[in-house]
Amino acid sequence: MKKNFIIMMVLMIAITISACSNDTETEVEAPVEAESAEVEAALETAQEMPIPPVAEKRPHTVTAPAGDREDPYYWMRDDEREDPDVISWLEAENDYLDVRLTHTEA
Repeated sequence: MKKNFIIMMVLMIAITISACSNDTETEVEAPVEAESAEVEAALETAQEMPIPPVAEKRPHTVTAPAGDREDPYYWMRDDEREDPDVISWLEAENDYLDVRLTHTEA
């Protein structure tokens, strides 16, 4: 029984490795001109897309009964909505969203 199990495991590993191997002799067909045009159009669209704003990371340790943890985005917690850095980031995020969703406007 144990011998059969080992043989099955070896076969499964061999099949998995052969399925995942990189076959370098596979021929790749040349793209059709229509597909090429679609790819070029997609690349142009991607280049026109704005880059989303990235929030700055600031070191901060949150102390809790279960233990301390690092929260580099803690500075964004602004319950009074008065921190100019947070407001500026939110405005940039809203501007990015507006641009990304322009195609949904009627």
